[in-house]
Amino acid sequence: MRLLNLADVLIDGKFIMSEKTLLLRFRGSKNQRMIDLKKTMESDGKTVYTFE
Repeated sequence: MRLLNLADVLIDGKFIMSEKTLLLRFRGSKNQRMIDLKKTMESDGKTVYTFE
C-alpha cells in the first residue's frame, strides 16, 4: 500500500506482442488498462480507469 500511495496510475494487464503499439501513453500493448489510483482509493473500492 505504501508504494501504491506514491503512484498516480497503475498499468494492469500482461504485455502481448501482437497487441503492441507505440501510440498509447505509458502502455505497451492495447490490452493493458491504466488505473487511476488516487480516484480508485477515493471510490470505496471501485476501480477507476483513465484513458489519458
